[in-house]
Amino acid sequence: MNDFDWSGVTVLLTGSRGFMGQWLVQALCEQGANVIGVSRSNRSQENTTIAELDRDRLSQIEGDVTDYDFLLTLFREKPIDIVFHFAGQTQVTIAEQYPLETFEANTRGVWNLLEAMRVTGSGAKVIYASSYAVKGEAERAFSTPLSPYVTSKLCAEMICRTYSKTYDLPLCITRSSNVYGGGDLNYHRLIPGTIRTVLEGRQPVLRSDGKAQRDFLYVEDAVRAYLLLAQQMLENAPLDDLYHFASDKLVTVLDIVKAILSSTGRQDLSPVVLGSASSEPVVEGVSSKAQLLPGWKPIFSLEQGLEKTIDWYKACGKPSLQRNEK
Repeated sequence: MNDFDWSGVTVLLTGSRGFMGQWLVQALCEQGANVIGVSRSNRSQENTTIAELDRDRLSQIEGDVTDYDFLLTLFREKPIDIVFHFAGQTQVTIAEQYPLETFEANTRGVWNLLEAMRVTGSGAKVIYASSYAVKGEAERAFSTPLSPYVTSKLCAEMICRTYSKTYDLPLCITRSSNVYGGGDLNYHRLIPGTIRTVLEGRQPVLRSDGKAQRDFLYVEDAVRAYLLLAQQMLENAPLDDLYHFASDKLVTVLDIVKAILSSTGRQDLSPVVLGSASSEPVVEGVSSKAQLLPGWKPIFSLEQGLEKTIDWYKACGKPSLQRNEK
């Protein structure tokens, strides 16, 4: 991956001011790519403490992927080599509260993007960031009630495959497990929320019994996976249309909390387990190594990833938290 020359490559990255988007923007700029970032968030919501970006390599545009005319104009005016599509609603609870907005962002946003590419003859390659929550649901979609979030992602995947097969559009779908790391300002998520609580000297509270299992992937490992996949697409390597980015190591929610307490040296703040929330499903691991991207595997253990993440919040978390909650 280090031998690939990103100079001269123009990347469009939607959702560029989100947690994952900012990490990837940083990595692409460091590699020498020219990045066009698209986000509807205003600058006051942006976390700028991950790193100082090379602003000469980044062109940040305010825009919404639900606006077809905006995307059409963008592809007509900008020569783009590859697209990372991260924009959309990523929070399951918010998706349940606002299903219409979720379908607009997660489904309409995808067909707008791909149709704009088709109409303009862009020729760009596409990486669509789906969700690990979709795993295993496609086969049960017609017999099991699905959440608005999962339904929106399943629909988006089907749209992606339709455009890819019908219009010969080079496209890969990725399903990442729970990505964590410094710079995540959504404190409703387990890891940053627990870290904030512990650093403030409070006991973490679990509404569930804490037995639900999850796969957690450190953000720098996820970035490496995305860069490698993009490189292989740009080199026209033979690829499947779907890859899982995961550690393939399941850990319970309660064990994550205990690991954070240990890493912060606050074992005195024992977690309060209420057990009042409905039971969450046990998540299966990746069933086949063939679903993982060839040439990639995580290099950070959970302990190493949590240590780096906690260090970030110790150094930068409080200013970011204050800005996020204004």
